[in-house]
Amino acid sequence: MDTYAILKAKLGKETDRRVILGACLPGAAYEALAQEPEIAALLPCNVVVRKMEGGESSEVMAVSPAAMFSLTSMNDPAMYKPVEEKLLAVLDDVVAAAAE
Repeated sequence: MDTYAILKAKLGKETDRRVILGACLPGAAYEALAQEPEIAALLPCNVVVRKMEGGESSEVMAVSPAAMFSLTSMNDPAMYKPVEEKLLAVLDDVVAAAAE
């Protein structure tokens, strides 16, 4: 989702350039939903890419799946740990690619 384009079109307002990417592991989402349907309000895991002031660099942000699951009654590490590990691996890859 391109928040800049949406807010510009709907409100005529400009914000930082930012894209929100839905990053969901379908198998993990299915298991979580099967155990706690209310977790749907916290899916998918979003990764945000924001262009920094001056436009020479970007910031990549994500919320820890462990933090998201802590908002539910189903705080089972077996449910969020694999998702968190994959998300951290992706973020590490982004950092490594940016350093090249």
